[in-house]
Amino acid sequence: MIKENKKKLCLILLGLLLLAGWFYWFQWRPTKIRSYCHNRANEKATLTSKKSDLLDALYPPEESENKISTKDYIFLYDACLHQKGLR
Repeated sequence: MIKENKKKLCLILLGLLLLAGWFYWFQWRPTKIRSYCHNRANEKATLTSKKSDLLDALYPPEESENKISTKDYIFLYDACLHQKGLR
């Protein structure tokens, strides 16, 4: 009777441990990585935008664009995701 209870308890604990590991690997970890990559890409794209603003002061652009370059952001975001193993 006691051996059966221990066996059931071990199986339940093993199942919970596997479930927690699955949740971490497929839900928690990717969310944290995406958040990190968003912040990092946003910072770097903003820096790129500021550098281009300095050039714009010397050489006025054809189109005035005061926002972050979408292409820069997407490139940096995808590169970060690839580096962290999500793509």
